[in-house]
Formats: sequence, C-alpha cells, structure tokens
Amino acid sequence: MLQETSIGVFKPTKFTLALLQPVFGEWINHLYDTTIPYFFKTPECLAQKGYKNPVDPADGAFQYTTGWKGDLFHYYDAHPREGESFNHVMGGVMALQAGWLDIFPHNTPLNPDTDLPLLVDVEGNVARITAIGYSTTGACAYYMHGMLHDWSDEPTRKILEMQKGAMTPGYSTLLIHDYIAPKALAHLHTTAYDLTMMVMVAGEERTESHWRELLKSADYEVVRIWRSPLAVQGIIEAEIAK
Repeated sequence: MLQETSIGVFKPTKFTLALLQPVFGEWINHLYDTTIPYFFKTPECLAQKGYKNPVDPADGAFQYTTGWKGDLFHYYDAHPREGESFNHVMGGVMALQAGWLDIFPHNTPLNPDTDLPLLVDVEGNVARITAIGYSTTGACAYYMHGMLHDWSDEPTRKILEMQKGAMTPGYSTLLIHDYIAPKALAHLHTTAYDLTMMVMVAGEERTESHWRELLKSADYEVVRIWRSPLAVQGIIEAEIAK
C-alpha cells in the first residue's frame, strides 16, 4: 500500500493511486458489501439445491442471501447506490486491458453496405446517453461484450435466437467478446468469473466446445475465434448457419 522513501517518510504506490479511481477503488466496496457475503452463503444454497449448478437467474445464491425476488439486474434498478457501485466495477473489468479492436481485425473482414448500419452494440453501456429511434436490422456486425456469460444455456439460446431476427443471412456477423475457457489450466480471471457468474446470476464461463455447441443449437456457425496475447477474453465471430 505504501513505499518508504526514507526513514519515517512514505508515498503511495501505483496500486494505492489506482484505488483513487472509481473503476478500481469501488471494487473494495463491491467485494465486501456484495460479492463476499453471497459467496459465504453459497455452500448453504448449493446444499439445499442438491449441489446442482444454478440455471435460473431469479433463484440462486444471490437470492438465497438477499431474499430478493427477481434477478440481479432488477435488484440494481431498485437499489441505485448498489447499482452505481456495480457499474463502476464493470468499468474496471476492462480498464487498462486490450479492447475488442485490439483483438478483432476490424479493417479486414467487415465489408459493409454503406446504406445500412455498420455496427450495433447489443449490450449498450453504463454511460448516460440519449436514446433515439434508428433501424438496427441488417447491420454489418452485432457486438456482444460480457453479456452472454450472465446467463445459463437456455436464456442464452433465446437471446441468440432473437438476435437472428435482426441479422441478414450471408451478410451480418455476430461478434461475441467473452471469456473462452480452456479445457485445463484456465486463467485466474476465467475461473474467478466462472464462480462469480454462478453465484451472482446463475451464469457461467464456457469452453470453446461449449460455445460452439450452444451457437449451433441456435442455428449459428462459428467462422473464427480471435485471440490476442494482450487479453484474456477472445472474440467469437459467428454467422447464421447456411
């Protein structure tokens, strides 16, 4: 936390200075006020449910701990302070990490029709924006970042199936920017988020084979999986199956 520069004289380290930024410092509040209490109750919750992975976003360790009736996102809508804390934490997830433009070669594969939307961010963001009416069908690419791991397979499949309605077969591309867990020796981020998704939202991180199987069940085919040594997450490029 502190570096001693001379006898009795200290200065903050890069770590403590980083904690002054909400996207990093808010992690402490988030972990101690929310995440850790839910993990503490998880063994009780799993025992009660026969040690089966939770799949219902409205019936998991989070609800067992808080008594909330509904999913995590509706909880944050109803609790603005906790919601703001969560938004800061989500900003910290990708802070100082490689973004999707560093992973996906966006200048090469996309061949847009200039009369149609180029890219649709399906997930949106936490920034204050003004919504305006605009056609989002038939875009060149649809981007989902850290979105599908919030859900178990069945809700994810429904999201993917609904997404097809906005896409043009043979033209539109779906870009899924998310963790792609290896079969073994997974990165610390991946394993930590796999547990966190289970506890908070009854979601999960998926291996490459799991992603492929899930996309196939929703009538997609994987074109390519893009990775970078600068990032733990990868990008799955998929399109509607021919």
